Amino acid sequence: AEIKALTDQKSELERKLASLQRRLDDQTKSQESNKEQNNKTKASMKDVQEQLEHSMEENLLLRGKLGESEKELRKHLEELFELKMEQEQYQTEIRDLQEQLSEMHDELDNAKRSV
Repeated sequence: AEIKALTDQKSELERKLASLQRRLDDQTKSQESNKEQNNKTKASMKDVQEQLEHSMEENLLLRGKLGESEKELRKHLEELFELKMEQEQYQTEIRDLQEQLSEMHDELDNAKRSV
């Protein structure tokens, strides 16, 4: 009877051992899966970080180009304004010269009539 009890106890312990071994294997697999997922997440985060850094560098470069373009645009607008002012000045001078020419023609006509 004692041998039977020990045999039963041994069988029960072997079942418990097998159950614990399965749980340990499951935990190990789960841990490996989590570790693998962690590595994937870290790699993904690294990619996102690199993309962010690249975008920030590109943004900085584009801001610089925008600043240069705005500066150049202001310069061209100033030049255009100056040219417009010169054009108005020349048009005024042309009108004055046309008036003088017209007055000279009138004087010439009057001089011809009086001769």
